Amino acid sequence: MSIMARAGSRGFDIRKQWGFSTIAIACFVLLYLPVVLLVVYSFNAGNSVAIWEGFSLQWYRAAWANAQVQEATVRSLVLALWASGISTSVAVLAALATTRQRAFKG
Repeated sequence: MSIMARAGSRGFDIRKQWGFSTIAIACFVLLYLPVVLLVVYSFNAGNSVAIWEGFSLQWYRAAWANAQVQEATVRSLVLALWASGISTSVAVLAALATTRQRAFKG
């Protein structure tokens, strides 16, 4: 029996490769750490990102007091609702089309 035939019968599992766990953890840390830091520092009371001066909601209050931020937030929510509604409808129609072939021709 050839090496390829034996390797194919066992299958390939990436999780059993040397260093997979370390690389996977490093990737997740590198991807999510900046997002977590951004969220944490958005509650900083100070003007500088480099120095933590305590917990505060002042920047969120200032942003929400701005009319342009309010309009952008509402517009984003409306677009998100429309996009989720349309994508859900298309997904339901696609699921029905693939499971009930007689109901949808084409």
